Amino acid sequence: MSTNRNKNIVKLAGWGISLMAFIYTVVGYIDIASDASTKAYAPLVILEGALFISIGLIVVWMGRRKSE
Repeated sequence: MSTNRNKNIVKLAGWGISLMAFIYTVVGYIDIASDASTKAYAPLVILEGALFISIGLIVVWMGRRKSE
């Protein structure tokens, strides 16, 4: 396998992680914000989602780095 192919696989994996985390975050926020008894925890869902989205973006960044 070439280095460019490996980089593309890593970038695609990172985008996949970020996309799935974004979808889970939106669905979780809508679910938790719709109930009055759990609405106070909605910002925590956003924080958790932002953490996982940023992990995916870090993986994308690692795939874009130049090889030494």
